Amino acid sequence: MTTCDLDHVETESVLRFLSRERKKVLSLFEFKHRLRNYGYCLKRSEGVFYVLTLPHRKRVCALPRELLS
Repeated sequence: MTTCDLDHVETESVLRFLSRERKKVLSLFEFKHRLRNYGYCLKRSEGVFYVLTLPHRKRVCALPRELLS
């Protein structure tokens, strides 16, 4: 997993948040919708999903595979 624009502490905080939000929904579609409400989106690039900020689409970190299923 590669981080992009945040330091290690901030990235871990975002990943914990993403993990909590993923547990609240059943599908990837719902997960993406919830992330948009919080100012994030997912973008797939070269087989890896990245978390981006909205509206500027700055890369935050790579999404761990366990959060996709």
